[in-house]
Amino acid sequence: MTVNILTPTLITIEYDVPGNLGQGEYIIEIGRNDTFIASTTVNSGPLTGSAFFQNFPNAAPGDLLYAQYASSSNPDNVLNRIRHRIAPSPPRSVVVSPASLDSASVSFELPSTGSYDGFRIRVNDVLRMTLSSSETSAVIDGLSPNTPYTFTLTSFIGRFSDEEESTVESATISLGPYSSNEPHIFDTTNTSLTVIWVNAETDGRQVCLTELCSTLSSGSPSCLPTNSTCPIFFTFDGLVPGRRYVVSVELSSGETEDILYTQTEPNPPDFFNVTSLGSDRVQVLLAPPKGDFDGYMLTFSPDKGSVTLSPEETEYTLDGLADEATYTVEVVTFTRSGLLRIESEPRSLNVTTSPAVLSAANIMSTELILTWSSDGLNENALQYFRLEYSSMVSGSRTIQKNTDPNNDYYAFAITGLIPGDLVTMVLRAEFGSGLVFVDEITRRTGESPHSSRLAFRCH
Repeated sequence: MTVNILTPTLITIEYDVPGNLGQGEYIIEIGRNDTFIASTTVNSGPLTGSAFFQNFPNAAPGDLLYAQYASSSNPDNVLNRIRHRIAPSPPRSVVVSPASLDSASVSFELPSTGSYDGFRIRVNDVLRMTLSSSETSAVIDGLSPNTPYTFTLTSFIGRFSDEEESTVESATISLGPYSSNEPHIFDTTNTSLTVIWVNAETDGRQVCLTELCSTLSSGSPSCLPTNSTCPIFFTFDGLVPGRRYVVSVELSSGETEDILYTQTEPNPPDFFNVTSLGSDRVQVLLAPPKGDFDGYMLTFSPDKGSVTLSPEETEYTLDGLADEATYTVEVVTFTRSGLLRIESEPRSLNVTTSPAVLSAANIMSTELILTWSSDGLNENALQYFRLEYSSMVSGSRTIQKNTDPNNDYYAFAITGLIPGDLVTMVLRAEFGSGLVFVDEITRRTGESPHSSRLAFRCH
């Protein structure tokens, strides 16, 4: 089945009912954000055809649509259902201009139509910053003079499999060269920074550094005289990771000028671990770094997107993964001061999900069947299984061990579920010393093994 979005108000659905479902009357339904919009009845007597929805209420950029079909004789048994996110509109009127000799200012206007969750700024195809849906400007630092940079901006909406990005808006600039007599930050690490001042020996008396919020710390500046150090480079060591500092230069005349605001890089997390929690989910555990930081950013690949956590959030679980698949999880900490964002060195780990024990079959809108095998478990010690499920409807059941020693197959029907709901199912086994975790999966009611035959196309 294919959904064609021809205009915001005209959508056609080309259906191709699998032959094993038989001929008869079928209900084709379409909706937005899990809310029913319209339906029509078709006869599969041929098995292929088209259904027209001519008065759809304005499909807009960013909308999450769904399409499904069911037999008219059993409309609650959804035979096929897919979800599709319409790409959001891109940001408008992108302007990139030099903010300093090593940073650039980016500004833009919000998309003209539709919904969106935020914006991404990439520099030479590397993601540098993610903005909220209300932010329309940023400063990108750490650039080099006399170097061309291409800035690309996109809007995005949704998470993981429901996420979609807009088309790209881009601009290219080159930063100018440093003036020989202009002090500037030459290099920054997590515990040090270096100021370069070419003409310091002739024009300057000292270069000083203090914390931005000096009233909350020592308050006394640290100064390096120009007559007893290298006349070009001034390096301050022993700084706090992620902390904000002010650099100023004192001229031979005693005047203070060229005040520079900067900050050290934050440290990566003190602890970072990723663990498989069964066949379709992984858990990330974090411990805060030493120093200052404003949050974590986790990136999951391939194709699982990213998420930002606050400093207080030290645990995150990602589900809906494939069994026996390897994923790479990368974490950075970041600090943010106004429009300036600095990230730590990235840390990454690989994790492989477990082989699937649980399998969900005959998934309908209000029920599904779980199947599993005890093959590979300690059959002699096995006493019973404990199945727990949670969603908008939750419950648990005890399933006794098969009395036939030659039968290691189990099946259990979960009924009374909510259409379109995500259901998490956990299987544990009792071997005489307490329940032991076996597997965990999450499935959405209403999906079908034929989902590969249903797709959206936008025109």
